[in-house]
Order: sequence, then structure tokens, then C-alpha cells
Amino acid sequence: MNRKFRLKHLLTFLLFITFALLTFSFLTYQSNKNLKKNDYWRAANNNLLYSAEQVLSVITNLETGTRGFAITGDSLFLEPYIKSVGSVLPKINDLKKLTMGNAFQPERINRLQILAYDRIEMCKKVQALSLQKGHSPADMKGLLIRGKNIMDSIRLVIAAIKQQQTIILSEREKQNKQHQKQTNTYFLWLVIALIIFFITLIYGSIYFARLRNKETDITSQLNSKLVVFSKKIDDIVKGINDPIIALDNNLVITFHNDATADTLATGSRSLIGKKFLEAFPQFSDQPGEEKFKQVIQSRLKENMQIPDHFLDRWLDVTIYPTSEGLSILIKDITQKK
Repeated sequence: MNRKFRLKHLLTFLLFITFALLTFSFLTYQSNKNLKKNDYWRAANNNLLYSAEQVLSVITNLETGTRGFAITGDSLFLEPYIKSVGSVLPKINDLKKLTMGNAFQPERINRLQILAYDRIEMCKKVQALSLQKGHSPADMKGLLIRGKNIMDSIRLVIAAIKQQQTIILSEREKQNKQHQKQTNTYFLWLVIALIIFFITLIYGSIYFARLRNKETDITSQLNSKLVVFSKKIDDIVKGINDPIIALDNNLVITFHNDATADTLATGSRSLIGKKFLEAFPQFSDQPGEEKFKQVIQSRLKENMQIPDHFLDRWLDVTIYPTSEGLSILIKDITQKK
């Protein structure tokens, strides 16, 4: 009872630890997955901030080159403009791609695109006015002020984009720290569960090994006792003065005591393997064989008294059914007759 109880609890505990292992493995996997997702969004956010800086940089180059040309009339100041004017709208398109799926930024990006287009057009107007001889300084001042206002609006839009992304990045950082903490916790519990799992396996192996050794010892002791017991029974049976014979279902002798050959005067000490009527022909004219078959079929004890014409005596024969055939006990009852 105690062994079954311990075995049941050991298997239950092993199943529990296995379930814990699977659970913590899944949680660790999910947490790592969230960490990778946050790393991806953090990298995308940094790319977006960098792209916004690039847009501001190229538009600033437009303003710087145009202002220098307007003031000095030297075309060398237009080099930053010439290098940057073709990349403004493509960089804004890159910024737009980076904000796909971002609910906060599309409106700002569209606004930035319009302002960038207006700034390019204003730069063109300033350059055209600068090439006119005797242009009005008031007209130039008005264009430069309008250009500055557009540039200030662009800076405000880009600042709003960066501020929003900084807020998102901050939230991502918080989530990343939380997921990192969860991952560390789940991993710690996973390691603990693994250690307990292996300790349980080792304990179970030792327990079952001891159990097998104990069962082997018990079996060996039982076999030894059975051999001793069988020998004692054999000695007792062989020491009985009346014949005792064991037959299988085919009426072949499988055992007999020493008194069998002495009492029935067969002339042979070993009768094992012989048919009963071949070993004892004096019973061939008696109803013994029919009785034997009857007991085998009915599984009920039978008794009969028959004469032994060979030795001129009467025998009392009791037939018992066994799991392997029959047991026969024969007594000499001549004196009673």
C-alpha cells in the first residue's frame, strides 16, 4: 500500500513538473517574442527619427543656399540648394513609408510634404527675383519673410513628429523593460523547474532501481523457500508407505513415491513418462481408466475398490482431480476384506 502510494505521488509530481516546464517554456518563448518585437519597433522608431532629421537637413540646405544667393548674388551659394532640391520629396516619401501603420503621424507627414513643396517654390521665386536687375528690396524682403515662416512651420511639424516618436519610444522602452523582467523571471522558473524535473527523474530512477532490487530479492527468497518447501513436501510424500501417483490429462505418470514401485511390484524404480496402464498392467481389466477420465471431466473425487490378481489382494484407489491431471492414492485393504 505504501509503495503504491509513493509511486502514485511520484508520478503525479512528475506530471506537475512536466506541465510547469511546458508552461514556463511557452511563457519564456512569448516574452522573448515580445522583446524581439519591441526591438524591431525601437529600431523602426530610430530610423524614423533619423529620416525626419534628414528631411529637415535637406530643406535647411534649400533655405541656406537660397538666402546666400539672394544676399550676395553669387551662384556658388546655390550649391547646397542644387544638391538638396532633388532629394527633398523622395526623403519625405521615405519618411511616409516609415510611418505606415502609425496612427499619429500620417497627417503631419502630409502637412510636411505640402510645406516642403511650398518652400521649394518660394526658393525658386527668391532666386528668380535675385536675377532681376533693379528688383525691389521690399519684394525680396517679403519673399524671404514668407520663406522663413514656411521654414518655421516645417520645423514645428518635424518637431511634433519627433516628439510623438519620442513618446512612442519611451512607451516601447517601458514595455521592453517589463518584457525583459518577465523573461528573466520566466527563465529563472524554467531553470528551477528543469532542476526539479531532473532531480525527480534521478530520484525516480533510484527508487525504481531499489524497488526492482527489492522485488528481485523477494522473488529469490520466495524461490528459495519454495524449493525448500517443495523438497519437504517431496520428502513427506516419498516417505508415505502407500503408493501416490500423479498423472497428466493423458494418463501419463508425472510423479510417484518410492512406495509405488515397492508396493505394486513393478520391477522398475522409475515410472515417470509411462502410461499408467503400461506401468501397471494389473489394472488393465479393471474400470480404472474410465474412472480416471470421468474425474478429469467432472473434476470430482472418485473412489473404487478393486482386486489385484497379480498379488492376490484388494486395493482401495482414491482419485483426486488436479490442475495438471490426477492424483491417485492406493491403499492395501486385503485384511479388511
